[in-house]
Amino acid sequence: MQIQPGAGDAALQPNGDIVVSGDFGLVRYLPDGKLDTSFGTHGLAPTKFSVSGLAIQPDGDTIAVGQSRGTPGQFEVAVFTRSGAPDLAFGHGGVIITTFPHAVDGAAADAVLAEPNGDILVGGTAVVPGTLPGQPVVFLGALALYHPDGALVRSFGGGIVQSTAAVGNITTLGIDASGDIFALPAHAEFSPGGQLDAAATAAPIIASSHGGDGAFLPGGRSVIARAFSTHHGLVQVQAQEFTADGTLDPAFTSQPFNYSAGGPGGQDTPGAIAIEPNGKIVIVGTHFLDTSVFGVARLNPNGTLDSTFGNGGVLPPASEPATRPPPYSSSPTVTSSPLATRRALIPPSATSPWPATSGRDAASLVTHSVC
Repeated sequence: MQIQPGAGDAALQPNGDIVVSGDFGLVRYLPDGKLDTSFGTHGLAPTKFSVSGLAIQPDGDTIAVGQSRGTPGQFEVAVFTRSGAPDLAFGHGGVIITTFPHAVDGAAADAVLAEPNGDILVGGTAVVPGTLPGQPVVFLGALALYHPDGALVRSFGGGIVQSTAAVGNITTLGIDASGDIFALPAHAEFSPGGQLDAAATAAPIIASSHGGDGAFLPGGRSVIARAFSTHHGLVQVQAQEFTADGTLDPAFTSQPFNYSAGGPGGQDTPGAIAIEPNGKIVIVGTHFLDTSVFGVARLNPNGTLDSTFGNGGVLPPASEPATRPPPYSSSPTVTSSPLATRRALIPPSATSPWPATSGRDAASLVTHSVC
């Protein structure tokens, strides 16, 4: 079996178990970091698609979404029971594939939200041919809404919504008590029927997805982490707070930072963001300068670095190899070492894991262990 190592997301089950996803499928760890061999087959529940988003249902079942490896222009969604077996009551053998019209250049699901009524909302992008000179493709916002059994909710735009380029890729989802849908990073709002509203309005968010580079705050405000180029040619991370309609909040005083805690510059990229119950903001990502390292930062609610966390608000990690070993063909080797929370699969020949480039997997794990 050909395995491409890489973690895409992670989520906590109600009992504290940690589910990690990636190109390989799903693995599960116990709260102490040991591999849960009762999950799937010896801890691994494989998928035929690369999983980029996870959500845990109230009963502990796991929803996994990503990009189909088959026909372009398709979302793929799978549901696994608490034991790691496909949920045969969902779709066809636990999987559903949804095609977006005209997305001949591809489609990918990146965010998933288990709604309070049991419906499953999935967001991402649909890539269609461009119509202007110099514009080969256009990335449109894409949504799909499913009943708990995997059938499309037809009252929601026929089940799927292929939005506009202004919405673009949807990485974070939220809903309010009226069923209105909010999408980041575009600050877009959709009606319960799937219609794109002219502007987003402030409303308390009752449920949201996790693991993306944006997160919702009470009242519909949001925080988004981005990479910014400096005048010295470096790339640093900065968080910004927005009102519900996407207006930048000037009172939020986050300054650009890097994960080396004031050390040498390099390329810093945010991967995921999470909000603690006290309002503090955790941002994970990578720092690249000769070596690629995994980094964590925590901000106060006003955007300043939290001086009580790590070194001036940044937790500098140890350096690890900047390059990954090549793809390998073998049965996957799953580790239960303390470092397993940073990488779900390790090639048999490797002696140390490497950090996730997306950082999505780290958001849940970091807030679980350090907050």
